[in-house]
Amino acid sequence: MPVISGRCFFLSWRLLSYFKSIGLRLDWRFNLRLYFLGLCYNVLLPGGIGGDGYKIYLLHKRYHLPTKKVFWAILFDRLSGFWAIGAIVVGLVILIPSFPYHLAWPLGIVSVGSVIYYAVARKFFKEYTHNFIQAHLKAIGVQSMQLLAIVCLLLAQDFNGKFAPYLLSFLFSSLAAIIPFSLGGGGIRDALFLTLARQFNLAEDMAVYLSFGFYLISIIVALLGVYYVLAPKRLEASLKKGEEPKLENHPIEE
Repeated sequence: MPVISGRCFFLSWRLLSYFKSIGLRLDWRFNLRLYFLGLCYNVLLPGGIGGDGYKIYLLHKRYHLPTKKVFWAILFDRLSGFWAIGAIVVGLVILIPSFPYHLAWPLGIVSVGSVIYYAVARKFFKEYTHNFIQAHLKAIGVQSMQLLAIVCLLLAQDFNGKFAPYLLSFLFSSLAAIIPFSLGGGGIRDALFLTLARQFNLAEDMAVYLSFGFYLISIIVALLGVYYVLAPKRLEASLKKGEEPKLENHPIEE
């Protein structure tokens, strides 16, 4: 559980970089509380987007930020997570001798994709690239904490095999959390993890254990946000104690 909590700190810290890009300087403590509240909504509502919607609503209502601007900040936060998964997948592929393709393929795809990703963001969404490198390094930290949690779950079972295939399968299955037909990706993630485990000839019972174990711990951590769901005024009260954000105007270069 401490590892999953650490992942939450990284996630809120990463999102803070994008808020700074649009000139919103939130106190990190308030941002963390807001993140846990959003995380709770993400688990309780299908698709993992309920918390994002609440953050957009709250920041727009309280700080008069354009809804579109907050939406893009949160979307780029998620995109940085997808990029980090791709980057780490390439690293894990190198550790799998039985990978059927030459390593130049995944390395080339990630490299070219990263260049295109940055070029498009820089061209059309320049405001959101002020902390681009910083945010993506934090995204690597987020995914690394996820993998560390899986390693801990494996070690708890006295596992002495190869970690890379399980970690790779978990990263791919974690993408299922965005599908809006389950609670936080539960069930869909398990099914995808199990399918990938069969492809890599992994122990199916271990795959189910890892997927369900991570999901269960994530829910327990997310329930910390229930406090602010039941007492939303506590979130507002904290802001009245000198934690109002600073709004800055970021000049956008033409």
